Amino acid sequence: MSDTLSAALRSTAAWDRVEDTALGTRRDKTTSPHVATLDDGAGVGQADRVFHDQRTVAAGGTDTLDLAALTQQMFGTAVPMNFSVVRALIVTNLEQIPGRYLHVGADAASPATRYALRVGSASRCMVSSVQEGWSTSGANILRMHNPGAAAVSYQIIVIGA
Repeated sequence: MSDTLSAALRSTAAWDRVEDTALGTRRDKTTSPHVATLDDGAGVGQADRVFHDQRTVAAGGTDTLDLAALTQQMFGTAVPMNFSVVRALIVTNLEQIPGRYLHVGADAASPATRYALRVGSASRCMVSSVQEGWSTSGANILRMHNPGAAAVSYQIIVIGA
């Protein structure tokens, strides 16, 4: 039995700013798309596994993910997702109430004040290193901390090999 993976990471920033002045109208309209693809495999610029889940972190709590020992439910079966390298991490804070933050990459000792990213409510963060990736050797724990007084639900996607 074989499997293959092809993945595409897409992000687009677009804006249209119009300013009326005494000399006329000025416009700044731009679209800046970015697309990166990952072919099947474990080499440079490749990925052969995807972990995705919707999770909830209790108020003041921390959700700890071991990237070298994740399990994904697929087709009714628990499939191990042991990442040696991460090529993309996508975190979406599903909360719609302002002020419900999620600290991504939180420090074990000080998760409320030491973290890599802070994802606000109704927001998404995507970080990628498509070619090189990030090795999980010796650094396989990813902590998601909720500094608030109410639970925070989020979606996580990890792509790598």
